[in-house]
Amino acid sequence: MQKARGKRQEAKGKRQEARVINEFFPTPHTPHPTPHTPHPTPHTLLPIPYSLLPTPYSLLPAL
Repeated sequence: MQKARGKRQEAKGKRQEARVINEFFPTPHTPHPTPHTPHPTPHTLLPIPYSLLPTPYSLLPAL
């Protein structure tokens, strides 16, 4: 019986140790910031004047 109780105490100690470690080093699965941040609208990504773009804009008269 003494042996079993010793093991149980040991397991309890390890569990508490793990808890302490988790406080200092939180588990890697922290909620990530949402990966899909709202993108700027695609038109702001095209600072090219439409007159320089290939068809169909090249068919339009230069603005």
